[in-house]
Amino acid sequence: MQGRYRVLLVTDTRFWYESQGSQRRIAALCRALRDNGFCLEIFFNGRLRPEGQALLNTHWKGLKVHTL
Repeated sequence: MQGRYRVLLVTDTRFWYESQGSQRRIAALCRALRDNGFCLEIFFNGRLRPEGQALLNTHWKGLKVHTL
């Protein structure tokens, strides 16, 4: 496990698309946490679609995303 501190971010925003302001802000927060050594996991309160999973696999390698 990387990082000394663990963070679980709970959101219903599909931040991996980064097309709206709220998505970009959450993505920026996730990058900042990851880049500063935090062990980041996401709980996404929604359904993860195949295209979203593909974006996560491409742009967010190693990020653990939990769903319902």
